[in-house]
Amino acid sequence: MITFPGAAALIQRAQQCQQAVQSLVFDDIPEDGLHLTLGRIGPSTEISLAQLDSLIASVQVAASSFSLQAVPMTASRGAIRFSVAPWTPLIDLRIMLAKAGASVGLPLRKPTTGFRPHIGISYCNRLVPAASVRDVVRPLRALEAVETEVRQVHIVELRREPLAYRWEVVHTLDLPTAPLRPSDGTRADQAQDGLHAFEHGDHRRLS
Repeated sequence: MITFPGAAALIQRAQQCQQAVQSLVFDDIPEDGLHLTLGRIGPSTEISLAQLDSLIASVQVAASSFSLQAVPMTASRGAIRFSVAPWTPLIDLRIMLAKAGASVGLPLRKPTTGFRPHIGISYCNRLVPAASVRDVVRPLRALEAVETEVRQVHIVELRREPLAYRWEVVHTLDLPTAPLRPSDGTRADQAQDGLHAFEHGDHRRLS
C-alpha cells in the first residue's frame, strides 16, 4: 500500500471532489485514509510471523521514488476515485513485491495483469443508478491533475470498518530518492481504467 500523509495538494483536491459529490451521500474517505493498494497477500490469520519476516527480508528495493499524478475523477462499482499516472513505476513496484512474496510462499492474490491503480475518495454504500453517478462526476473530469511524490511503500494489516478501510503498518519500505522528473502531461483519458471490487467484511488482510 502507498499512503499520502502530508500530500497537501492531493488531500485538498480529494476534499474538493468529495464536496462536489456530496449529493450522492457516499462514505467519504478521510485524508488519513487515502491510499493506493498495490496488492493483497492474504488473511492475516493464514500468515505466520515467520513467513512475514521472510517476506520483508526478501524484498529487494530496486525502484526509486517517483512522482505520481492523480488525474481526473472516475468511478467504479465500489467507489469514486482518482485514476493515476504513470502506471510504469507502480507496476514495477508490484512486480518487485510479487516476486518477493512468491519466493517465500506468499504470492499476491491477484495477477499484475488485473492491477488497476487508483486512489479512492468515496465508497459506494448502496445501489445507485450509474447514470446518476456519471452526471455528478463528469464536471470533475475537467480538473487539472495534482502531483505527489511517492517515497515509501507499506506492508499493512488491513481491516474493513463500517465506513472505511483502516490499517496498521507492519513494515515500511523506503524508496531511494531520485530527481523529480518533469510531468509528461499524462491525463486520465490516456490511463487505462478498470473496475475494482472492494472486499467487505470485518476480517483482516495483509496488503
